[in-house]
Amino acid sequence: MFVAVISASLAACSTGVPASGGDPTFTPTSQQQVQDTVVEMYRETLDKLPPGYAFDGSRYSSTGNTVDCDDNATNDHLSPVRYSSYRDMKVPDGIPVEGLVEKLGTIWKSLGWSVDERDGFPEPNRFATAPDGYSIHAIVGRPDGYPPALVAGSACFDGKLADKNIQVPAVLRSNE
Repeated sequence: MFVAVISASLAACSTGVPASGGDPTFTPTSQQQVQDTVVEMYRETLDKLPPGYAFDGSRYSSTGNTVDCDDNATNDHLSPVRYSSYRDMKVPDGIPVEGLVEKLGTIWKSLGWSVDERDGFPEPNRFATAPDGYSIHAIVGRPDGYPPALVAGSACFDGKLADKNIQVPAVLRSNE
């Protein structure tokens, strides 16, 4: 259920803007560029956290998902697609999880990303969109007391570039 909520929320976030490296006029030329940009969003966030934090995707498909942007698309490899990567936030021992979602939102604002909290999702939550149309969001962990779950994703890109065989690191750590 929780993953379904995250998936639905990512689909609702798509801006349809081609993206990479913060330039809204840049169109990616490969799935690798798209995935590298998503990983970079996570790394930029981790760079603003003290040592010991990690974003762990090992419980999910560590390569992420590439899906059609249009729910009615026929998976014809011609329709625009988006890539998303799911992660659990791991925190150092002794660090309370309360306030982490808000802290992530503050970090994303400091990076110049548009940040808001959305109705209809567990609270607290923060949804951020970078100038290039890529997005990231954090939702409070469930059950209570668990660290936040995160999803970062691309804007829509050419479906002909989709390649589901490109790996990304399962775990990203702060100050790595």
